[in-house]
Amino acid sequence: MLKKEEMITLLKNDVVPALGCTEPVCVALCAANAGKMTENKIRSIEVEVNAGIYKNGMSAGIPGCDYVGLPYAAALGAYLKNPEKGLELLEDITPEILEQMKELCGMAAVSVKIKEQEQGLYVKCKIKTEADMITSVIRGTHTNLVYLEKNGKII
Repeated sequence: MLKKEEMITLLKNDVVPALGCTEPVCVALCAANAGKMTENKIRSIEVEVNAGIYKNGMSAGIPGCDYVGLPYAAALGAYLKNPEKGLELLEDITPEILEQMKELCGMAAVSVKIKEQEQGLYVKCKIKTEADMITSVIRGTHTNLVYLEKNGKII
């Protein structure tokens, strides 16, 4: 049985503020980490997630807009480019960001697929631009960025 101090420590380490359902927000955060690495026009976004993120995120609403699901969350994060806001990054959505998101998603340039072999929390986002390819990976917890790469160079 956990002691009171251990429970408080556990809660302080694992509980963070979030704006909206954590699954689409986690995808947005992963995309924001990658999006921040480029100023070039985004051509496509490929997202891989574990089954749990997919199941819980594909029908979840996104705060600040009338859209639902992980492709929209990924596009929003990529354009917001504000990973320093953590799971509250969606509070910065503007009409301009919404227009960019709608345009990219309308071109079917955002894909989301399940990576079957990933059992724990896993989000991988690959952004392709005119000149860059950026990959970011969140694993284990909703804010745990474990990998960031730009044009083949690990950051």
